[in-house]
Amino acid sequence: MIMNTNNFNKIVNELFCEIKSEYKEHDINEGLNSAMNSLLKFLLSHVRKGTLQRNYDVDTTSGRMKFVTKGGKEIVISDAKLGILLYKSWKNKKDKEFFDYSEHADILKFALKS
Repeated sequence: MIMNTNNFNKIVNELFCEIKSEYKEHDINEGLNSAMNSLLKFLLSHVRKGTLQRNYDVDTTSGRMKFVTKGGKEIVISDAKLGILLYKSWKNKKDKEFFDYSEHADILKFALKS
């Protein structure tokens, strides 16, 4: 089966743009404070590893980040100025916890725990 050259070029261009945008982290985290920026880099590294899904959302004006775990849990991280509030929801359940900015491993552990 021969693929249409125009269709092939379109697919390759879309994949290139997607990969290029994923690696422009500085464009995403420009408006975040340094502690939230550090946390974002940590979480994006887990997106690349496959621990978190690729459909994340980062709002630099409010300091809110939303990620989805591989298991489908929705994780919303809000900048509380003294630390972060993490809200987790899955299968009609909800949980929340307060963390210090630097507790990256504990944040990920809480996010992934059932």
